[in-house]
Amino acid sequence: MAIRAVINSRYLLRAGLLAVFCGGFALWSLYDGTIGYPKLQVRALKFEKLKASDRLDEWEAICEENGWPNSNPGNPKKNYDYSIFQQFLMAGLTGPVGLLFLFFFLRSRRQWMESHETGIRTSWGQDFEFNQIVTLDKKKWKNKGIGVINYKDTDRKRRLKLDDCKWNTDATEAILDQIESNIQPEQIVGGPPQHLLDEVDYDQQSPEDIDQEVDSDAPQEAN
Repeated sequence: MAIRAVINSRYLLRAGLLAVFCGGFALWSLYDGTIGYPKLQVRALKFEKLKASDRLDEWEAICEENGWPNSNPGNPKKNYDYSIFQQFLMAGLTGPVGLLFLFFFLRSRRQWMESHETGIRTSWGQDFEFNQIVTLDKKKWKNKGIGVINYKDTDRKRRLKLDDCKWNTDATEAILDQIESNIQPEQIVGGPPQHLLDEVDYDQQSPEDIDQEVDSDAPQEAN
């Protein structure tokens, strides 16, 4: 039976929100650097000049003539050139990050990985049989839900990451179970097979008891 895992909607949503946030911040910084700050500086300099010459009574008329708001613009920026540079710097830093998250969002929203009767395939072209798997590395599975499949593709060594945060959790765990049922126990490294963990009552046992029970149930190498 084929089991398909698609991108976790919450994981994808975070990528979309980060793309919007970083992209929006970059555009805002560009606006301030090219339009907002220059306009504000012109108003502030004009206001300061009128104030120094005791002609503030002309301020409202000047604002109306130029289409400016008649509020006090505050003091002119002393480090004006640096302020402009700072806005472009922030845009330069956050813009590419926003584009990166946007690229990930657009690319990932239709991605999937799938296990079938004899192997694994993905929407981005990885396709291998269970008998090509060298190891299933589970050292990060218990704490982070990450497992790494190491397999041989012709003469190359390749890998595929299972991540139950990035992918639909139930389907990812089902794929992991199907992989474990189609490889040898000694190929599972960094942690025990999942069925042994599922049999342990974590609420009633200490971590030391859990490790001892898993070790005692794990297949032993022949002398």
